[in-house]
Amino acid sequence: MANISTTRRGAATAAVLLGLGAAACVPESGPGPVGSTTTTEATTTTTTTEVTTTTEAPQATPLATFSSTAGLATGSPVTVTGTGFDPALITAPSAQPAVVGIYVAIGIGDGPVPTTFTSAKYIRPTGPSPETATGAKLNADGSFTATINAVPLFTASGQTVNCYIDACKIFVFSAHTGSQGSWNFSTPVTFATPSSPIVHVSKTTNLGAEETVTVVGAGFATTYPGIYVWQAPYTNANKPSDWATNADNTEGAAYLPNTLLAARGGAFRTTVATKDVIGLNDTDCRVEACTILTVKAHGQGVSDDSQTTWTPLAFAPAPAPTP
Repeated sequence: MANISTTRRGAATAAVLLGLGAAACVPESGPGPVGSTTTTEATTTTTTTEVTTTTEAPQATPLATFSSTAGLATGSPVTVTGTGFDPALITAPSAQPAVVGIYVAIGIGDGPVPTTFTSAKYIRPTGPSPETATGAKLNADGSFTATINAVPLFTASGQTVNCYIDACKIFVFSAHTGSQGSWNFSTPVTFATPSSPIVHVSKTTNLGAEETVTVVGAGFATTYPGIYVWQAPYTNANKPSDWATNADNTEGAAYLPNTLLAARGGAFRTTVATKDVIGLNDTDCRVEACTILTVKAHGQGVSDDSQTTWTPLAFAPAPAPTP
């Protein structure tokens, strides 16, 4: 009997252990019965929102560069290169103020826009490409290239300029009035002394009966005696034998002494009062060839023509007689 009791107790114990093991293998699912313990895992969801910021590239600052500006020969080419000239700033011609392109020119003036200028080139989005003598294209990226001829003696807007005396500059400015300030640039330009005399006369055609002209020159000798400048009733081809000594042939001559020429490096500015009828023989310059003449002073021009220049003149025809 004792053995049977022991066996039953062992079997009971084994059954209990098997039950506990089975319970341990059952997965957790939802709330348990009253008195049970439930374990819940918390899940956190993180949402990331990407913010895209668009930053416009800053507009390029306008810049102009010049190929050469010092010691130029007369008529030398100067190339101007521009960047950062935004074509979007171009306005209609009727706008106030209007910005219709860019000018490149040689001239004089203390402000952003020259008071007078020449050799101008007009640059705009519709300009020619390749460039022409008067225009060039402003590219879509705001760049341009324009080459002008640097002329040291000229007349424009009623002013006669001598860049050997006057403070000339290469100008870049917004057309037509310089109202787009960031587009305005200038740089001084200088010229080498020419190897022989050069002259410019403010007006040479359609002259009136009595009209004063301005004469500018450079490259003249700075040694004694200087030069005469006057209106001559002849040309180099038909000058008389006493052309440089006869006072009747040198009526109204301006004397420029060598000291004056030396102070200006061989350059000058003077005026001559022209007439349609002049000289000992009352030469009618309306039908005969007359000139503005420079010559070495005090008769020395007869044997030394190094200072001699001839600039042809043309006068308006005589008015028709009143019937």
